[in-house]
Amino acid sequence: MILLNILFSLIPVPEELVYDAKFGPFPAGEIRLCLEETNGIYKITCVQKTNEGISHIYRVDDRYEVWVDTTFKPLLYEARIDEGKYKRHRKIAFYHYRRFAVYNDRDTVELSGHARDIFSLIYYIRMLSPSSGDTLMLMVHDGKKNREIVVPVGEEKIGGETYLVATPVVKGIRVFGGEGLTLYYDEHMVPAILRVDLKFGYVRAVRR
Repeated sequence: MILLNILFSLIPVPEELVYDAKFGPFPAGEIRLCLEETNGIYKITCVQKTNEGISHIYRVDDRYEVWVDTTFKPLLYEARIDEGKYKRHRKIAFYHYRRFAVYNDRDTVELSGHARDIFSLIYYIRMLSPSSGDTLMLMVHDGKKNREIVVPVGEEKIGGETYLVATPVVKGIRVFGGEGLTLYYDEHMVPAILRVDLKFGYVRAVRR
C-alpha cells in the first residue's frame, strides 16, 4: 500500500490531458481526461465530444466521473452517455471492503476486491509502470459483472518516439464508445495516444 501511494504521488494533480480525435483522416472531436483532488478524494473526469461536422452524422457527448482512492480503486462512478439516439445515466457506488457495488437502479451486485472501472484502470496501469513484454492480469467491473482481463504490454515507435503499448482485452465492454482500446504511454507514462476500435475502423486520439 505504501509503495502504491508513492507511485500515485508521481502523477501530477491536478492534471488535464486533451486529445484531438480522428476517424481515419477526418477530425472527429475531442477527448479530455482530468485528474483532480477534492477534499482528499481524487476524481477522474472524462469528457468526449464529436465536432460539429461529425455530429451531423453521429453525435457523441459523453461525460464520465469516477472518484477513486490512492490505489485507483473506484469509490463512485457516474456516466452520462449521449450517443446518437442512445442516452443513459448510470451511477455505481463501490463498497470494496464489503465486496459489493450498488447501482442507481437499486441492484446490488458482487464486487471483486481488486475490480476497477475502465477509466481508473487507465491510471492504474500508468501507476504500475510496466515494462515491454509484461502481461498484466487485472480485474474490471462493468455491466454488473467482474471480469478478469489480460493486458499485454509491448513497445512501438511512432514518428521517432517510443511508446509503451498496453492493450486491455475488453471484449464485450464498451470503451470511449467503441469496442476495444489501445493505450500508448510516453516515456513519462502519460497516455499520449488512445486508439478506440469501432465496428468499422477506429478512432485515434493524440494528445495536444
